[in-house]
Amino acid sequence: MRCTRSTCVVAVGVVALVGMAGCTHGRSGAAGLETSTTTTRVTASSSPTPSVGAQDAAKAANEAAAVDAYQHYFDVTQEVEQQPGMTGWEDEILPLVSGDYRQDLTNLYTQAQAQELRATGPSVLVSSNPVDYISDPTGAGHEQVVLDVCIDATGSNFVFPDGTLESTSFRGVDTVTMQHQSGQWMVDKSETKESETC
Repeated sequence: MRCTRSTCVVAVGVVALVGMAGCTHGRSGAAGLETSTTTTRVTASSSPTPSVGAQDAAKAANEAAAVDAYQHYFDVTQEVEQQPGMTGWEDEILPLVSGDYRQDLTNLYTQAQAQELRATGPSVLVSSNPVDYISDPTGAGHEQVVLDVCIDATGSNFVFPDGTLESTSFRGVDTVTMQHQSGQWMVDKSETKESETC
């Protein structure tokens, strides 16, 4: 979604959907950023501490799953936004998001639906790179993976029912937090780094 002087418009392909509350979005995109290290919590139990190799393998598997989940979210969003009024957003997109981001998207898509907007032209997910990994110290499986995603929406626009175009063209980086919960990875936050391009 992008805010204009007269209206807040949904931006093609999740690109601007993320932090519409303030018309900001998670973006950062340095492919070479280092990920934070994960520490092992020592408990009083007699069970052995997982080996470093096992921890690294679990981390890599979680990062790959988070990247795949974001790609799925991006693809679903692209498909839904092509529909007049972005029909299907409640059933197709909301199950893929969590936290405050869920309410942000509800507000945005409700506005888009009322204005009968639809997206035209492609948005492209150029890259999606893990830049941070936050383990769950309780061991309950609620890890987080932070991604830098580069989105190219330079060929995208939104169209009103009368054919009027609302340009939302941009290319930039979002910082996206993926949350592991209930056995699935969900988009929990997305913010744009206004000063970064990709």
